[in-house]
Amino acid sequence: MVSEVDPGKVEAIYKAASVASEINLMAADFPDREFEMYRLLRQHLPICRSEGMGGGLLEENGAKSSWFFARHEDIFFALRHPEIFSSDIGLPFIPQGVDPPEHSEYRKIMNPWFTNQALTPLEPLVREVANELLDKILEKDEFDFVKEFSEPFPTILFCQVAGFPLEDVPKKARWKDIFVHGMRAGKAEELGLGIPTDEEGLPQMDALRQVLAATTQELYAYCTELIEERRRNPKDDILTSLVQAKYAGPRPLTNEELLQTAHLFILGGWTPSPAPSA
Repeated sequence: MVSEVDPGKVEAIYKAASVASEINLMAADFPDREFEMYRLLRQHLPICRSEGMGGGLLEENGAKSSWFFARHEDIFFALRHPEIFSSDIGLPFIPQGVDPPEHSEYRKIMNPWFTNQALTPLEPLVREVANELLDKILEKDEFDFVKEFSEPFPTILFCQVAGFPLEDVPKKARWKDIFVHGMRAGKAEELGLGIPTDEEGLPQMDALRQVLAATTQELYAYCTELIEERRRNPKDDILTSLVQAKYAGPRPLTNEELLQTAHLFILGGWTPSPAPSA
């Protein structure tokens, strides 16, 4: 006996399949649709492949499609099986862009920086920075909480703990804007990132690659100077710990490893400009 098919469920599955085929994290309307998309995929197509998740940039690294996971247990499985699902897609990020066992060795270096023992002594600094920002806000009749507190708060803390000069925040915030928002339709133009776009507001890929390459070189040149300065004058910060770190025992990190790690730190630690609403 053949059971009846629920037309509503069939329609939802087809809709989920359609959504999966066109997932594009760089689309202008993605922020407005993402949670609806996640819910639909989680319920009806929790594992799928998509051609557009990388915004076209992954093709030159041989990754023409990406896997999308919508459930915790599937994500956990993928992360535990790098022989099937690799994190190495050719992007210069350590440790995010490498697989075990190399990933595990890099994490051994970095894990001590983020333990309770390491972070608890930072509480007075956290309170000091928060109070300074709040005092400035309270002097005003009106204020933008995001721009005047939630954006600068983590950035200032990161700079002080990691060892990046506070006076360089505007320059590096722009670098992060380029990396984070440069691929998103309509955002590069609205943020004035200097990336040509087509009639749909999508960045022109050749121009985008050139801008990303040039920005990476600027970032690497900046980090190279800081790394050399820490070699000459060590300080009590993460950048010095990184320069002095040993990989898998006796080997110091190479300059390339230091730059790739610093690159990821900047992307993770600096707050970019908020993406304008689509």
